[in-house]
Amino acid sequence: MLRTLDEPLWLSYLDAVQTAQEMFERHEPPVRFNRAGDRAYALGERLLAVPGLLERLRALMPTVRDPNEQELLRGVLDPPVGELWRSPQALLADPRVGLPAGSVQLVPAMYLSDTRPSGDEELLEQLLPENLSWPGPDLSWLGGPPLRVPGVDAPVEPFLLQVDLTAWASAGLDTDDAHLLASAPLPTSGVLQLFHSTTGDSRTDPDIPGGGATVLHLRLEQVQSGAYVDLTAADYPAHRISATALPTFVIAAEAAEDAIDAVMELQRRTDVLARGGTPTRDYVRAQRRNPFTAVEAPSTHVLGAPFYDFEVGPQEQETLDERLPLQDGDRHLLLFEVTAETVFDHVYGDLGRLQVWLRAADLAAAHFDDVVSFWHSG
Repeated sequence: MLRTLDEPLWLSYLDAVQTAQEMFERHEPPVRFNRAGDRAYALGERLLAVPGLLERLRALMPTVRDPNEQELLRGVLDPPVGELWRSPQALLADPRVGLPAGSVQLVPAMYLSDTRPSGDEELLEQLLPENLSWPGPDLSWLGGPPLRVPGVDAPVEPFLLQVDLTAWASAGLDTDDAHLLASAPLPTSGVLQLFHSTTGDSRTDPDIPGGGATVLHLRLEQVQSGAYVDLTAADYPAHRISATALPTFVIAAEAAEDAIDAVMELQRRTDVLARGGTPTRDYVRAQRRNPFTAVEAPSTHVLGAPFYDFEVGPQEQETLDERLPLQDGDRHLLLFEVTAETVFDHVYGDLGRLQVWLRAADLAAAHFDDVVSFWHSG
């Protein structure tokens, strides 16, 4: 099907890809295989400059049914978020994106992706009291049991997740990522935890602190002095997670209508990257049915901006202003956006999510007592 498009450079690209694939299957020496791969990549870059070719390839996509051909076509058409997101102007100007400057803002976030969608029994084994050691493995996970420390009251709300800030810092972020995230600094050590009632939020339960959300920062010295895992307090399956710095996207109010589709595609690609480049099974099935309406399930993230389908509306802004009044120069920050995928399937509705907000000044001071939560059901 892909060869029905009569464009010499495109056909040369397909030949180069096929040659590289055949060399890989024959276990050719790496130097020869790499040379063939470099040639295919160079031809792929040249495709971007052929007038009208990207539009013709997009028009071809609905007719392609072979999964391998779909994957190849996506490799050409996918916006280069992973390569260019640290240079927003270059990303927006790329022919695969084509958004004018000012139509969308990129806000860095730390995406949390579960690495074992079926749960992690090995993780639970490591957390048994007789197996837990300090320093031990990265103490970041979704669901499962919470880490406890002596002297800190345990919230009564269900435990949702925790991120090991010490492990993040010791692993070392890419310099550019660290610079971009510095505009909303997290503590550089300890463990940050999120609990939530899952029954309401700051709009429906205004008399409950945080609308049912509790954020705890277990300081490093507290964790080192006697942390333990409360295996009796697991409300959801335990899932180990990886953390990846990637952008979230805010569409400008004056952006053209077609910019929304382009931003949706940017976010889809970003969610795939956050999962290590592996799309979810639901997305693959939806893509085969209709590639232009297929949307990847959003990932949980720390910091960043709300996804485009659940932005802050007048009611949410009124709640934020009332519950978290600002001093001059301060602003409201999204601390967590927790999605319903995998671990919390159906907890927040189909493709719903929980947002937890705080003031930038409170985050800078590592003060997490005052938060606001919004529950959006898909």
